[in-house]
Amino acid sequence: MAELQAAGVAAHIVQNSPEFTVDPQLLHRNALVEVPHGKQGTTTVENTRFVMSRTPAQVDRGGPTLGEHTFEVLTETLAYDGDRIAELAVAELLE
Repeated sequence: MAELQAAGVAAHIVQNSPEFTVDPQLLHRNALVEVPHGKQGTTTVENTRFVMSRTPAQVDRGGPTLGEHTFEVLTETLAYDGDRIAELAVAELLE
Protein backbone atom coordinates (compact mmCIF):
# COMPACT_ATOMS: atom_id res chain seq x y z
CA MET A 1 0.00 0.00 0.00
CA ALA A 2 2.72 2.48 1.00
CA GLU A 3 4.77 1.76 -2.13
CA LEU A 4 1.77 2.25 -4.40
CA GLN A 5 0.77 5.46 -2.66
CA ALA A 6 4.37 6.73 -2.95
CA ALA A 7 4.14 6.08 -6.71
CA GLY A 8 0.92 8.13 -6.90
CA VAL A 9 -1.49 5.20 -7.01
CA ALA A 10 -4.55 5.40 -4.79
CA ALA A 11 -4.32 2.23 -2.74
CA HIS A 12 -5.48 0.80 0.57
CA ILE A 13 -5.02 -2.50 2.34
CA VAL A 14 -7.64 -5.20 2.03
CA GLN A 15 -9.35 -5.38 5.40
CA ASN A 16 -11.32 -8.07 7.17
CA SER A 17 -14.41 -7.18 9.19
CA PRO A 18 -12.68 -6.42 12.52
CA GLU A 19 -10.15 -4.15 10.78
CA PHE A 20 -12.84 -2.45 8.72
CA THR A 21 -14.93 -1.53 11.76
CA VAL A 22 -12.05 0.31 13.47
CA ASP A 23 -10.44 1.98 10.43
CA PRO A 24 -9.86 5.63 11.43
CA GLN A 25 -10.84 7.03 8.01
CA LEU A 26 -14.07 5.01 7.87
CA LEU A 27 -14.94 6.01 11.43
CA HIS A 28 -14.32 9.66 10.54
CA ARG A 29 -16.64 9.37 7.54
CA ASN A 30 -19.34 7.52 9.56
CA ALA A 31 -19.14 4.65 7.06
CA LEU A 32 -21.03 2.32 9.40
CA VAL A 33 -24.26 3.02 11.26
CA GLU A 34 -26.30 1.04 13.75
CA VAL A 35 -29.95 0.72 12.70
CA PRO A 36 -33.07 -1.14 13.83
CA HIS A 37 -33.63 -4.65 12.43
CA GLY A 38 -36.79 -6.79 12.50
CA LYS A 39 -35.19 -9.90 14.01
CA GLN A 40 -31.86 -8.78 15.44
CA GLY A 41 -33.07 -5.71 17.31
CA THR A 42 -30.24 -3.62 15.88
CA THR A 43 -27.61 -4.27 13.25
CA THR A 44 -24.65 -2.42 11.80
CA VAL A 45 -24.82 -1.58 8.10
CA GLU A 46 -22.86 0.47 5.61
CA ASN A 47 -23.96 4.09 5.63
CA THR A 48 -24.68 6.07 2.48
CA ARG A 49 -21.53 6.92 0.57
CA PHE A 50 -22.72 10.37 -0.44
CA VAL A 51 -22.99 13.42 1.81
CA MET A 52 -25.02 16.20 0.22
CA SER A 53 -25.99 19.44 1.93
CA ARG A 54 -29.48 19.97 0.49
CA THR A 55 -30.63 16.35 0.20
CA PRO A 56 -28.83 14.34 2.85
CA ALA A 57 -29.35 10.62 2.52
CA GLN A 58 -29.99 8.62 5.66
CA VAL A 59 -29.82 4.89 6.30
CA ASP A 60 -32.55 4.28 8.90
CA ARG A 61 -33.10 0.51 8.96
CA GLY A 62 -31.52 -2.80 8.14
CA GLY A 63 -32.56 -5.11 5.33
CA PRO A 64 -36.03 -6.66 5.48
CA THR A 65 -36.59 -10.06 6.99
CA LEU A 66 -37.97 -12.89 4.88
CA GLY A 67 -41.66 -12.19 4.25
CA GLU A 68 -41.65 -8.85 6.04
CA HIS A 69 -43.43 -7.07 3.16
CA THR A 70 -45.54 -9.96 1.85
CA PHE A 71 -48.86 -8.40 2.87
CA GLU A 72 -48.00 -5.02 1.31
CA VAL A 73 -46.92 -6.68 -1.95
CA LEU A 74 -50.06 -8.80 -2.12
CA THR A 75 -52.47 -5.96 -1.34
CA GLU A 76 -50.81 -2.87 -2.78
CA THR A 77 -48.83 -4.22 -5.73
CA LEU A 78 -50.89 -7.23 -6.78
CA ALA A 79 -54.24 -5.86 -5.54
CA TYR A 80 -55.23 -9.20 -3.95
CA ASP A 81 -58.26 -9.07 -1.68
CA GLY A 82 -58.55 -10.76 1.70
CA ASP A 83 -60.16 -13.90 0.25
CA ARG A 84 -57.36 -14.44 -2.26
CA ILE A 85 -54.71 -13.93 0.43
CA ALA A 86 -56.55 -16.39 2.71
CA GLU A 87 -56.52 -18.97 -0.11
CA LEU A 88 -52.77 -18.58 -0.47
CA ALA A 89 -52.29 -18.89 3.27
CA VAL A 90 -54.43 -22.06 3.46
CA ALA A 91 -52.40 -23.55 0.59
CA GLU A 92 -49.25 -22.70 2.64
CA LEU A 93 -47.85 -20.59 -0.17
CA LEU A 94 -46.97 -17.63 2.04
CA GLU A 95 -44.54 -19.40 4.33
